[in-house]
Amino acid sequence: MVTTESLLFGAGRRRGLSLIGACGAVTAVTVLAVLALGSVAPSHHVTSFLADDALPSILLYLPAPIALVGAYARCGAPSCLAVGVVPGVVFGAIVVVGGLLGVPGTGADATVLGLSIGLSIGFSVVGLSSAFVGYCTGVTAVLALDAFREGGGRGAGE
Repeated sequence: MVTTESLLFGAGRRRGLSLIGACGAVTAVTVLAVLALGSVAPSHHVTSFLADDALPSILLYLPAPIALVGAYARCGAPSCLAVGVVPGVVFGAIVVVGGLLGVPGTGADATVLGLSIGLSIGFSVVGLSSAFVGYCTGVTAVLALDAFREGGGRGAGE
């Protein structure tokens, strides 16, 4: 029962907050790198790789493996599922703050800002479902490992 409680509620608050902070840091660094390289060298192959491949991967697929690791580390369901919303929130915050400050590439126009907020909500929804799948996979792995350890790793007929 202790395993189930730690999987649902977490073994400690610090682990969960570290998990969320790490996801936010990776997302923020990637988005800022795309913006910085886009303004310095807009047609460079590294910029196109970051904008076309790395950024969507970070925003859409990063929550699943982080939630899986969080479930295995017993960070708790709320922390693991919050990881799914983090990329969308970070993306939206950078776009809104950058738009208000006039940072190139973020779009200070109201139409672009509205589109970016819509994208942020979309990234959050997809990230949440990705985090749910990752969390469920991690919980399954933990429970299977616990069952294997209780059985002593032997077959049923031994």
